[in-house]
Amino acid sequence: MPETSPRSRLIAAGSIVAVIAAAAGTIALFARERSAQARQSEALRKELAEGPVVQVARIELAAADRLVSLPAEVRAEQRATLYAKVSGYVKEVRVERGDKVRRGQELAVLESPDLDAQVASAQAELTFRRQQLARVERLASSGRVSVQDREAADEGVKVARAALVRAQVQKEYQVLRAPFDGTVTARFADPGTLLPAATGSTSSAQPLLEVAQLDRLRVALQLGQDDAARVHVGDKVQLQTSPDQPPFEARISRISQSLDPRTRTMLCEIDLAQPPQGLYPGAFVQSRLPLHGPPRPLLPTEALLGRGGQLLVALVEDGKLHFQHVRLGVDDGAKVEVLDGLRGGEVVALNLGPEVPDGSPVRVQQEPRREGR
Repeated sequence: MPETSPRSRLIAAGSIVAVIAAAAGTIALFARERSAQARQSEALRKELAEGPVVQVARIELAAADRLVSLPAEVRAEQRATLYAKVSGYVKEVRVERGDKVRRGQELAVLESPDLDAQVASAQAELTFRRQQLARVERLASSGRVSVQDREAADEGVKVARAALVRAQVQKEYQVLRAPFDGTVTARFADPGTLLPAATGSTSSAQPLLEVAQLDRLRVALQLGQDDAARVHVGDKVQLQTSPDQPPFEARISRISQSLDPRTRTMLCEIDLAQPPQGLYPGAFVQSRLPLHGPPRPLLPTEALLGRGGQLLVALVEDGKLHFQHVRLGVDDGAKVEVLDGLRGGEVVALNLGPEVPDGSPVRVQQEPRREGR
């Protein structure tokens, strides 16, 4: 076998050294990676144990005084739609739209042949009963009629008289009169129109006239459930009929003290004894009403959480989260009034992710900022 040359031996030795060095480098690199992974795992475990970093805010009480602007409707202080109390044809309408009328003034007359016949029949019946009573009394004086017969005849006169009075009252209903001083604002029928009698069970009866009191108006506005408790009779309110007209001041006259179950609003009325020129029933005006109330907590909108169809906030107490239900009031887009659930002074988490459960530990990123007006 030929001997290996010194050059070949050097090459072989160098290759072995290179392999050993590469292996050592690989082992060192693997060790460093393992160490880095261990440090990362330890950091992750520590972070999970301490909880995520959250930004927080401290809730403060803010003044609840504010100015609300609400649309309001102008109504007549008195308004009546006149229906026929008895069936009949319209014989005469003595007023037109816009006419001023006085209380008790005749506005329209109906014609009802049936009622005329009833009055005539009742009158004839009363005449007959009176004649019958007179005969009985003549016979009673001679003792030929019993006391019971005389009492029956007398009772017959009373019944006939009551029937005549009832028929005459019905006949008087043929004349429609103004219920109060006012203005005719609508007319719904002309002479010759047949009007059925309006009763409590008749919803399709046709009206004849409408009368309203225009010299005294009433402004009606609807207050929300949360605002109603802050308004009182006598409070000042500003009313404006149009943007190009200056506002004028009035006062709350009455409050219904009951919420509409459909809209959760409360009716508030303002009497105008001397309404501005050109203001009529049916118009809308803009009202500005200052509301006063006790201070309430003010919550940043970033703190609101919606989970399970409920509004919550995450309170930070002793390094842990505690979810709290809240009921909200006025929202200005950046902050919202809290009506129930917070008292002020609480620290709440902001922009909390949906993956963080109730009771989780957290770390505060910075000192809590203060929330208030």
